[in-house]
Amino acid sequence: MFDIGFTEILLTAVVGLIVVGPNNLPKTMRTIFRYFREFKNGVNNIKNEIEKDLALEDVQKELEKHKELMRKALEAQAKPFENIKDDLQKEVSDVKDLAGEYQSEINNINQADKKEDTSANGDA
Repeated sequence: MFDIGFTEILLTAVVGLIVVGPNNLPKTMRTIFRYFREFKNGVNNIKNEIEKDLALEDVQKELEKHKELMRKALEAQAKPFENIKDDLQKEVSDVKDLAGEYQSEINNINQADKKEDTSANGDA
């Protein structure tokens, strides 16, 4: 992690021994290493959280890609059905028109029958 050689470690130990004293040096070293370990753990936790967030973003991007691919595939599959839908609507419209024409013809025939019945009843 740090590029520290043997001479730097020895110099730091001698300075620590002089500043802190031989009696308090082990306790001070434990305290320093404990803070260093806590700092390192905190940095690792932050690193892990960032990696999780990045992984989550990657998954979300992949999901969006797949969602778009599925949408395009569904649109491609729906194209033929749109033509069928248009054709069916035209056929239904034609059938309705024909039914209307037949209904008019039936009404005309019924009216003609009524006229014949009334003229036949009037002649008799």
